[in-house]
Amino acid sequence: MDAKARRFREAARRENRGQIRRGVRYSRELRRAAVEYADRREALGARRAVIARELGVSPLTLSRWLGDEGRPGFRKVTLREARVESPARTAVLTTPAGFRVEGLDVADLAALLRALL
Repeated sequence: MDAKARRFREAARRENRGQIRRGVRYSRELRRAAVEYADRREALGARRAVIARELGVSPLTLSRWLGDEGRPGFRKVTLREARVESPARTAVLTTPAGFRVEGLDVADLAALLRALL
């Protein structure tokens, strides 16, 4: 945990009088600091759950502050190159949660999965 995360946790503890439980409120300044910290850490490749643990908040709370609470577990990924040589050579991936990825060949699908893991 770096110094910014430690300062956030200390400020949150002072603001909430040491209470660590459900329903704790965070000031706008603390939320803004957490979002800046999370943006910086995500840009370096850190997972949201790790960032939330460093800040001492739940991943769902952090996702809400980041503005994407309806999509927990997702992160932005950029494919450098995607090409489809032939429709017959594309793969379809359906996750147990029902998400479907199609239109990528096996190599590109593998690259996508590596980027997400």
